[in-house]
Amino acid sequence: MTTPHAPLPAREIPWPPNVTIREFARDPLGLYERLHREHGDVFGVRMLGGLVRMVIVASPDGVEQVLARNQGAYVKPGIFLKIVRPLFGGGIFSSEGKAWKRKRRLLAPTFQRERLLDMGPAIVEATAAHVATWDTKDADAPRDILEELNGLTLRVASRVFFGTDLEKHAATFGHALREAFACLGARLSGSPPLPLWVPTPGNRRLRRARTTLRDLMRDILATRRESGSEGDDLLGRLLAARDEDGQAFGDNELIDEMITLLIAGHDTSAAALSWTLRLLAEHPEVLARVHAEIDDVVGERLPTVENVPSLRLTRQVFDETLRLYPPAWGQPRKAIAEDVVDGFRLPRGMLVTTSQWLVHRHPTWWPDPERFDPGRFDAEPSANRPRFAWFPFGGGARVCIGRQLALLEAPLILATILQSYTVRPSGPRPEPDPTFTLRPRGTLPLLLVPRDR
Repeated sequence: MTTPHAPLPAREIPWPPNVTIREFARDPLGLYERLHREHGDVFGVRMLGGLVRMVIVASPDGVEQVLARNQGAYVKPGIFLKIVRPLFGGGIFSSEGKAWKRKRRLLAPTFQRERLLDMGPAIVEATAAHVATWDTKDADAPRDILEELNGLTLRVASRVFFGTDLEKHAATFGHALREAFACLGARLSGSPPLPLWVPTPGNRRLRRARTTLRDLMRDILATRRESGSEGDDLLGRLLAARDEDGQAFGDNELIDEMITLLIAGHDTSAAALSWTLRLLAEHPEVLARVHAEIDDVVGERLPTVENVPSLRLTRQVFDETLRLYPPAWGQPRKAIAEDVVDGFRLPRGMLVTTSQWLVHRHPTWWPDPERFDPGRFDAEPSANRPRFAWFPFGGGARVCIGRQLALLEAPLILATILQSYTVRPSGPRPEPDPTFTLRPRGTLPLLLVPRDR
């Protein structure tokens, strides 16, 4: 007869020596990687003499505990919400508690599978129209694929979400968004930020960017209201949405959600698709297989949503890119109750970050983790990995509401581009820039070469 073992007591979190704000801001990914190697899957980071303390979680089980199994014990930190609200207002991304639940209920029907499938033709038409503008007379001249895809995804997102084409505003929108993200990144990685009304250079830049973005959204909303029709796109559904009390979104709420959805549907997609094309350019054998798949499944016509399930390799390439370069590279939470995470005691009030960057490169679950290998997402290896070994869209109740749209959109955009073009690298692969989202640092030059078919 055996006696059951009592559960092991929770361990104390390892706290390495203080790091400086400058060290953290200069290379947070490198810092996380070093501390992960030295201290394991759960470790603390202290800054400002210990005034700022946060725990980094880098195991699938620990991530699942925080984001899903015991998600009620965690909220988005107040300091994080204070930093991002100047840009996102009270949108779903920057809401908590009852406000978040109300917004999620109002938005959820818009992202049901049947409605997403209806967006497919608009995604493809907007992509094809944008690709048709590419000047291919000088195929030997590299072009910044990130800049190209910023314009493309803005065109797609504005068409799908708002039934309009913001391409003529792409430069204005892109500049304002880059300014806002640079300011948010500095506020997130530096000392506790000053209130937005304090006239620092960074605050002035952020206020200007916010005004530009909100004015654009206000113009779109006014045009829709003047038309006398709600419309059948995402904006129309937001205008028609009612909560259980019969309340609709107010104009400021609508603008908050419009900015949130446009940023999520444009910026993160542009970054992820840019990394995807760069990785394909560096791996011509995989690119050749993707071209063959697209030719076989789609042929010479434009792709449709019905083609997406058959574009298996194309989807695996995108999934592997999201593993290596997840646009959301860490998710902040605050414990509102004591918890045990991966065997470590986490006290109430502790700041926690679940790290996609570290988990997606964890050698236990991803052998040779720096290698680009879409075969990792074949059925058998996928079945042998924990649920949260790959979580580019987060998880639990607060999983990204646009997850299914992103996974529908990416194969359609990639197929539309790669029907007509092949890609080749130009110069070294840029380093990732972990500001608000994980984008290439600087430009991402590629050669876009028309295909001979």
